[in-house]
Amino acid sequence: MSPANRKSNMRFLVFAAVWIASTVVFQAHAQTNDIETVIDEQTERVTRLAIDLTESDVDLIDLREQLATDRARTSSLEDRLYDREAALRADLDRLGDPIDGEAPSVTERRDALNDDLTRMEQASAQLQVNQQEITRLLTEIAQARRSAFYNQLLNRRPAVFMEGELSKALSAFQTGANEAKRRSTAWFSAQSEAGTLARTLGLIAAAFIFALLMNLPVRSWANRRISQTVEAMEPMPSRRILVAALRTLVRAAPAIVGGLVFYQALILLGVIDQDSGPFARAIWSGFIWIMLVDGAASAVLTTRSPKWRVISVGSKTARRMRFVLVSAAIVVAADRILREGALLFGGATGISSLEQTIVAVLLALLLMLACSPRVWRPEEAAEGEPETMPSRKGGWIRTLLSLLGGASIIAALIGYAPLAHFAMTRIWLGAGVVGAAFAVRALLHEGIRLLDRRFASKHEGEGERLVSFWIGAFLDIVVFALALPPLFLLFGSDWTDVRATAIDALVGFQIGSVRISILELLFAVGVFAAVLAATRFIQRSVEKNVFPRTRMDIGVQNSLKTLIGYIGLVVAFMTGVGMLGFDLSNLAIIAGALSVGIGFGLQSIVNNFVSGLILLFERPIKVGDWVVTASGEGIVKRISVRSTEVETFDRASIIIPNSELISGTVTNWTHKNKLARITVAVGVSYNEDPDRIIDILRTVAKEADLILAHPEPMVLFVGFGDSSLDFEIRAFLSDVHRTLLARTQVRVAIFKAFKEAGVEIPFPQRDLHVRSSAISFGPPVASNGEPD
Repeated sequence: MSPANRKSNMRFLVFAAVWIASTVVFQAHAQTNDIETVIDEQTERVTRLAIDLTESDVDLIDLREQLATDRARTSSLEDRLYDREAALRADLDRLGDPIDGEAPSVTERRDALNDDLTRMEQASAQLQVNQQEITRLLTEIAQARRSAFYNQLLNRRPAVFMEGELSKALSAFQTGANEAKRRSTAWFSAQSEAGTLARTLGLIAAAFIFALLMNLPVRSWANRRISQTVEAMEPMPSRRILVAALRTLVRAAPAIVGGLVFYQALILLGVIDQDSGPFARAIWSGFIWIMLVDGAASAVLTTRSPKWRVISVGSKTARRMRFVLVSAAIVVAADRILREGALLFGGATGISSLEQTIVAVLLALLLMLACSPRVWRPEEAAEGEPETMPSRKGGWIRTLLSLLGGASIIAALIGYAPLAHFAMTRIWLGAGVVGAAFAVRALLHEGIRLLDRRFASKHEGEGERLVSFWIGAFLDIVVFALALPPLFLLFGSDWTDVRATAIDALVGFQIGSVRISILELLFAVGVFAAVLAATRFIQRSVEKNVFPRTRMDIGVQNSLKTLIGYIGLVVAFMTGVGMLGFDLSNLAIIAGALSVGIGFGLQSIVNNFVSGLILLFERPIKVGDWVVTASGEGIVKRISVRSTEVETFDRASIIIPNSELISGTVTNWTHKNKLARITVAVGVSYNEDPDRIIDILRTVAKEADLILAHPEPMVLFVGFGDSSLDFEIRAFLSDVHRTLLARTQVRVAIFKAFKEAGVEIPFPQRDLHVRSSAISFGPPVASNGEPD
């Protein structure tokens, strides 16, 4: 290459390096400028919202929504700032410290990166200031809204029985009635002018007739059919819940379908327009509410089929409670319908106090009736009825609710109608939400129980029941979490507050320096459960499909299956922890702390754990082995991390620590194979020929079914006994577990062979020599029997 070309190439490389460095710096500046612009805009917006909060006519809900949006953006900006700062520091680390004679482009790039890093740090500080300001403004908004809510509830109004209040309410009602009449007249006139009045009224009548048919004959027929079906069944506790849910559906569904057809017909025919939509929706939702409460109360507190009653109360109590629940549902629905009607037709201010007072008093009376001791008095159960509930059960709760109902009546009559109305409506609506949550929970648990029974009938064991328990616990948490937002809405929270709280809980909320995200936690738990489920699936697949096609013994198979389970557990744990955002390198600190604990108090546990791993890998014993230890003798049933379970031949379980099996002496009859040798001893008389006895015993050993021909059995003349010539048969078996049976078989054959051959089997004999003694044990006796 010529010097000119070499010089040209060097210029090109320098130009390319400078261009790349300039591009990187430009992109870095662009990213920095973009983040700074967003933070500056947020700062201006937060400052403007703080000024708006000082105004008297500001919409606090809208203001809170804007601040909540900015707070959500702050989290994403923090992540962007963190990533940007990390990238800048990484670039600076790659450039290193300044050195003498370095290229100007490198110095320029380092200076630009340092400037960008300084600006990022300033932007991060400004972002923290914005975050603190947003939190302060949100706190002020919450306090202002809470104060306004309490002032509205505690604001005393003129009592309804005071002079002029009732006439004012009647005047407002008359105004609303006139407005309703005017609207209906205008609608009829518009339909008449269009020539569609007859057709529209005919379609409305047809839809109304269909709704009546669904509410009366169809509903009654469905209830009779379900009653006839369930009467022939046995009312088991698990079936009562499912039958109650089915009866609720059958009782409410026809009416709701008929009402829906009528409601949609009114919308399609133009009877319900945009202005009257909220009033119509209030009527429609109130109708659904009444039908659901009526269906649930009739199903749970059924009077026609006492044996299917879910709650253990008498028939009188069931009828009274059903009346109270349906009446309360009607009053609550009417309350909303009247409020929407007053807003539509006018007069909302005039009749508000009267309407709230009437609703509060009616609901308080129903609450006191529901908590009355007469309702909960025990009854004599008729035939087929469940035992009644004890009268003192929950008595203090009923007394407290009765006192609250009486206080609400007094508060409504003396002018605190909003407070009494809020208390009574929230108690009944809250009871409805809690009752619905318990009903859904009971249904889910019954479904799990049914699936568990069906699955357990095919697969024995407690693992499936444990899984069902955790599924039920998870469903309890889900039902509880879903019931919280409606309860918050009922007791004064706004939907924006509930939504923001739910989003904060799911996305993450800060506690000190720790950020907790329920969504990430659930995701991590889900990943952990999924990895464990995949591990169990692999274990079962290997056990059913792979192991049967191999020649591995059962102990090796069990060790591999256990090892797969341990690996899956470790992978699931590491994956779950990683999903939560923990730095796995910090586990070294935990390991160091654990090592200190192990050194002081966990030596035995760690010793057993390590010994269990040695047992699984080295396999000196395995599942199915016949072992003899210092703790006992039996068959190995399970090898776990801490201990080994050995089942004795008396069917008792011995839990042996793994360290004992590693450090102690263990006799394993089936370590290499199941081949075993037995020894059967027998003695014959000294009058017998030893060669003849050896031939007889050899023939017995060869003819025995359980004795192996190879190695060949041996017959030994082992000694001269006290009263017999002693012989032994030493033979081998293919299965050590049949030693007792083989010994019995050989002994029976020996007995029969000796009997046929006339061989005597001696038994120990002893000669007793009695010597007379001249020793006198008393004075001489005369012939007459008297002492001499």
